[in-house]
Amino acid sequence: MRFEPEADEEFEAARGLLVDRLVRWAGEQGLPVDGYMAEMVLDYRHLATADGRLGLWESRHVEELLLSWLPQQVTELPGEERADAPGTLRTLLRYLHAAQLADPRGPSLQDSVAAVDGVAEQHLAAMMDRTRWGLAKFWAMTAAEQGVDVQDGAALQSFAERAQRGEVAYDQQALAAIMERRLTGRALSSGARAEPQLPVTLPPDDELRRQAEASTTVAQLRGLAEWAGQGGRPVTATGRLRMAEARELVNVLDTGDKIEGVRSSADLPRLGLLLEWAKKARLVRVVKGRLYAVAKARPVLADPLQLWLRAFDACFELRQALIGARSGWHVESMLFDVYEDVLEDVLNTLYSLPYPMPWPRLRDTVHLA
Repeated sequence: MRFEPEADEEFEAARGLLVDRLVRWAGEQGLPVDGYMAEMVLDYRHLATADGRLGLWESRHVEELLLSWLPQQVTELPGEERADAPGTLRTLLRYLHAAQLADPRGPSLQDSVAAVDGVAEQHLAAMMDRTRWGLAKFWAMTAAEQGVDVQDGAALQSFAERAQRGEVAYDQQALAAIMERRLTGRALSSGARAEPQLPVTLPPDDELRRQAEASTTVAQLRGLAEWAGQGGRPVTATGRLRMAEARELVNVLDTGDKIEGVRSSADLPRLGLLLEWAKKARLVRVVKGRLYAVAKARPVLADPLQLWLRAFDACFELRQALIGARSGWHVESMLFDVYEDVLEDVLNTLYSLPYPMPWPRLRDTVHLA
């Protein structure tokens, strides 16, 4: 009941099987159904929504299908019998629940059917509203209304050539509205799968600021910038901390790095991570062999919430630095886990993760996101 956008053959096979079973079931139940319209309904969920879940039908899906997708995609030529899209959708919803294919996270059958009833009367008007048509449908309908057999390829090509020469009358206002929607409106195309996000209500800024102040990461980044200071600290030719300063900073920031027997700051992974993080967050920088605190970052360092937000944004710029350093850093690190296993999905799945969070330090600050 869910396929990736590029899985065309798999989706079409499943759609065909589902529609065959739907039509057979509807016949047994005496319910109205149109096989082609059922295919279009499933196409909408697969092609035009981000999650692509064929069995999940919320009221917003029902409204967009009946008032936007079908008017844009389905061409009903003059004289053709109109398909009962609302009736087909009601039957599909009933079948999904009867066959236990309805997504359990969705509304009840009664609520879904009520959503269809709520917009069913608007559907016919939407289908006739030229401004809601797709571009291909607009020209096909214009051609058909002028007596062109749109099933005749040669006749349709001749019409297109005459239209390009400006010899065809058409509804200019409707075409302008269609083109404006194509340029500025939300495209009815998923592009990539993503789950809908749960609603989040953030606390007031004062509370967020208090929580940020308690963050270990915020304290360490601030401490690093204060340690570097405006006078700067010496670094090696490769931009690394000298071992004497590195040992001092491990104790100042309480990074937890083991310093016994370590000869190079490159072997202090947590300190190295904080240093790279502070650079990406524009809190410190290396100039002419010295590590300095960035003067313009003073207001950010003074505000724990702004500092937390700056650090959060900088996480996404750390990926390449971490990948480059991964071969030499073998201890457990929060950001290693995040970037290697979690980052691509974390914003989609964060709210359903159990507490406590499985990554050290991330759980200290992630509630602010």
